[in-house]
Amino acid sequence: MAPTDPGVSLAYDTAVKKLEQQRRDIDQLDTKAAAMIGLLGVVIGGYIVGAKTDFEHWGGGAFVLASVLCTLYAYSIRNYADAPKVRTFARYANLPPDEMQDVFLGAVLDAIDWNAPRVRWKGWAINALFVLLTILAITIAVIVAWKLDPRV
Repeated sequence: MAPTDPGVSLAYDTAVKKLEQQRRDIDQLDTKAAAMIGLLGVVIGGYIVGAKTDFEHWGGGAFVLASVLCTLYAYSIRNYADAPKVRTFARYANLPPDEMQDVFLGAVLDAIDWNAPRVRWKGWAINALFVLLTILAITIAVIVAWKLDPRV
């Protein structure tokens, strides 16, 4: 490819935008995970207050454990790729911009491919956490309401 090939420039710009979108998605997922941790704290508090029977302790404990494991898994997904690396970028700083795009296009595409499964699994873990917390919160609310019902 010639350094002035407009296709390289378009491909590079598109790839960089995709990589930036992945980074925004990662930040949003981390924000959601932080909110889920706050919700997890509230649900665990409700569980500790509401669970009285052995069934409630074991059943709720299993959901709390699964929720904590999903949270840990979501936060353990790190090591995202970013391209081009600053040191490498500086090494090629004497090249014209078109040639730099040609050199770095492969690295940007590799970073996108590296990040894609990590973003997908992080999203899956956070969605699973949300489902578990929702089920646990509804169950706790029903148990507490049932125990507070004067007819029982």
